[in-house]
Amino acid sequence: MKPGSSRISQIFREENAKGTDKKAIMLKKSTSSIRSESGFHHAIEALLSLENASVIFMQRLLDYEEIQAAGIRFHEDTVDLAYQILNVQGTLLFLMEQHKIKCSAFIVYTKRSFENILYDVHGTVVLKFVGPSVIMSRMVSRMTITDNDDRLLGYVKEFGKRVNYSVYNARGERLFLVVSNSYIPSSSTPFSILYRGQNIGVIKFGWKHVYHDLPYIDYETTGVEFPADMDEREKALLIGCMMLIEFSWYSPLTKLRLSMLLVGLILASLGIIVIFFPFFVESTTQDPETASFFKVQRR
Repeated sequence: MKPGSSRISQIFREENAKGTDKKAIMLKKSTSSIRSESGFHHAIEALLSLENASVIFMQRLLDYEEIQAAGIRFHEDTVDLAYQILNVQGTLLFLMEQHKIKCSAFIVYTKRSFENILYDVHGTVVLKFVGPSVIMSRMVSRMTITDNDDRLLGYVKEFGKRVNYSVYNARGERLFLVVSNSYIPSSSTPFSILYRGQNIGVIKFGWKHVYHDLPYIDYETTGVEFPADMDEREKALLIGCMMLIEFSWYSPLTKLRLSMLLVGLILASLGIIVIFFPFFVESTTQDPETASFFKVQRR
């Protein structure tokens, strides 16, 4: 655990001592009381693997053979990206796939719809992370988090001129602010996690720069750090926020889109210059003073 994490955990211990948050206690109750809610029951049970975790890594699987070796059972034609979710000890907690979307992914550079499925190590669906199509919604990144039976766990929503996110629970209560203070984040941009105005963690790209000795991550690993004794469902919401940030700003597809956007802007600027430059020259040469200037220059 990194230095200072005990101070972060103390915030949540004090909150629990005051009795303001009972969710962690409810999470560990007997599962017999929610036996009829099979999807929700399995999601809560699977999320117990996040207990005492303070850092979670999201490691991209680079080829289909590697995906199959990791135990994800799907056809490569229906999957855009695949990830494994690890803790800081390197234990595989979950596997995640992103389904390909039929609509164009280049409509509004990083703003695109997606559906991500989180599996446990046995291949059973734990959670779904779904972002609506930008054509049918406002121009804001938003992702809902549900169990396999579409029971809402919470949602993440982008807000502000700079790229910031609000994390809400199923009741619509805002739990966390995830802020970047950047208009266009890059792979070097960290996102701070704020709880009641206090910085309690971070979401960022390239954790190999922090944990040099870990062989199971690389310099393109995205991760989230939060208090170890935080409620597991709240950790799942922050993992969802990490996924949204990864797909919006860190993934290879996004980097390709941003590169294409930059190239498009350059080409558009050159096109405007080529189209309007003759009109500019013609208008300037029609002015007597300017015309005499051009004649002198030609001599």
